[in-house]
Amino acid sequence: SGFKWAVANDVVGGVKSGADTLLAPNATATRATVALIMMKLNSLENTVPAGEAKMTIAGNDISLYRIIIPKDRIDKVSEAAFKLQGFIKTATGVNLPIDTDDNPETEYEIIVGNADREGGPETDYSQIKDATPELSFTVCVKGTKMYFSGAVDAHKRYGTLYSVYYFAEKELGFKFYQDDCIICNPQAHLDFADGYEYIDGPAFERRDMYMTGGWNDCFLAGDYYHEANWVHEQGAWIDPDATLNSAMPCLSTEANIQKLINGAIKKMHDRPECDSIWISINDSNGFCQCEQCSAAYREDATRAATIIRACNRVSAALKKEFPDRPIMVNTLGYNYAIKPTKVTKPADNVIVYYCMISNCPSHAYSDNTCPMNATTGSNVEGWGRLCTKVYVWDYSANFANCMMPFPNLYSMRENIAWFYENGVRGLFINATDRHCGEFNELRGYLYYKLMRDPHMTENEFFTEMNSFIKTYYGDKGLYLRKYIDIIEELTNGHHFGFNASPAIVYDYDEVFARMDEIDALWEKAYAEAAGNETLTMRVDRAHQSWVYLRQNALFDSMMTNGTSEQQQAYRAANEELYENIGKYHICMNEHGGYGEVGYDPSKAPQNWK
Repeated sequence: SGFKWAVANDVVGGVKSGADTLLAPNATATRATVALIMMKLNSLENTVPAGEAKMTIAGNDISLYRIIIPKDRIDKVSEAAFKLQGFIKTATGVNLPIDTDDNPETEYEIIVGNADREGGPETDYSQIKDATPELSFTVCVKGTKMYFSGAVDAHKRYGTLYSVYYFAEKELGFKFYQDDCIICNPQAHLDFADGYEYIDGPAFERRDMYMTGGWNDCFLAGDYYHEANWVHEQGAWIDPDATLNSAMPCLSTEANIQKLINGAIKKMHDRPECDSIWISINDSNGFCQCEQCSAAYREDATRAATIIRACNRVSAALKKEFPDRPIMVNTLGYNYAIKPTKVTKPADNVIVYYCMISNCPSHAYSDNTCPMNATTGSNVEGWGRLCTKVYVWDYSANFANCMMPFPNLYSMRENIAWFYENGVRGLFINATDRHCGEFNELRGYLYYKLMRDPHMTENEFFTEMNSFIKTYYGDKGLYLRKYIDIIEELTNGHHFGFNASPAIVYDYDEVFARMDEIDALWEKAYAEAAGNETLTMRVDRAHQSWVYLRQNALFDSMMTNGTSEQQQAYRAANEELYENIGKYHICMNEHGGYGEVGYDPSKAPQNWK
């Protein structure tokens, strides 16, 4: 019917009724709702298939143009030019030539980067709200020429590249869901008049994700600093026998501080291309309890005292060794060093990454009614007052139970907005290097959208979520969105950490009560994807997380108290789950998956350790 078409094409999206979204075709629509429906209809009517759009610049057909880049090519500027060439060809069918600026100037040029041409943009980037000035960009038309220009053209500043991607999204009809799912629905006529100007840039300067489905070219991770090393290895600089999980050696002994300084100086000499270095505690809650360290803890009212003082010493030594090479020192507000210092102020080139490992991912980190998040606000705000720069090291997986449905798809929007409002300008999202089995790609897409625009409204956020689900999984009926709503609802009243057992995160009786409803939603999602091998694979891979939770919830009724037939069926379902874990390379915990865990079909999957 026409109404189903309108829903499938996102012309109407329903109305909120408690936790549900309902379609109410007979309800009275507000003026704003009608205006939104008309705008969406108009947008649909004006689109054409990729390759058929007509594009003009100052009234001149795009086929007249060539792309100009600087002759002394910067990698990211050259990449931007070739990406732009491809995006224009996809939208219009026209393949523009690319030349360098040592060729004679012509009337019809698209200039990418700081090319040798007169009349380029002059933009005051410091006036842009919610954007990092050094990563911002301008796209503009002046006369017959079009300019794509980053605020800073340099090997470590990607504004020009961002200008091309942002422009492709805003103006050419592109949606970059994943590298294997890029959609182009251009307007029929793409006209950019003389005086056109688009200024933008990402809000967070550092935007990284350690997650399969997160390392995607189209998400444009922010490589703001190039690091010479990684976290948790500095204890071994002091004690070669120390492991990542050893207690941190003493950080008050002068000999140990000199080992850190010498190690940092050597690293920076070995890596001249790098401009940051990690000096952090081990991946342990073990700390030195000697008299000097204990006195520092008392003076600063936190065990972070010694690592911050050590970072300051390393910072000063690096400034002396490399006076013409600004180097940032990174450290962790983590485990025993989570609380901000009272007396010691981090040096101006020390970045504290505040780690959310002790928090509850199901609730907003700013929610002090959640007992696990009660002190987070004061800690983040405290570090913010002390440091020139504060970044956040957040998490998006249960490391002990990676396959468990992870209920943070509602809280992430509020959390990232809160980070930004409290001065955080860098984010590292830590998950695993293999697939967790549940909506990794959706999470990656939403995280990077939020890192670009931390003040995205709830409606904008859910519009992006729904758009991804419809396109990436082929789920036009949004059955998987309803499933996500139920998962969030099942965990909303629970408080748990990033290694909690599924039996703590979920009440299995509540899961059992919704089981038939959830199974029916997955069946409908499979039906929506039917006939398309890629879409079916994506739905099937995401489904394994629900199967994992369902099998855990069914263990007592089917194995402990079940008939022999029920036990046989339970083992068969576990065998199928385990085969799919291998098929899709899914990790069950931080270190293991198929062939690496203690698989036993007669046990609940949460016990395959």
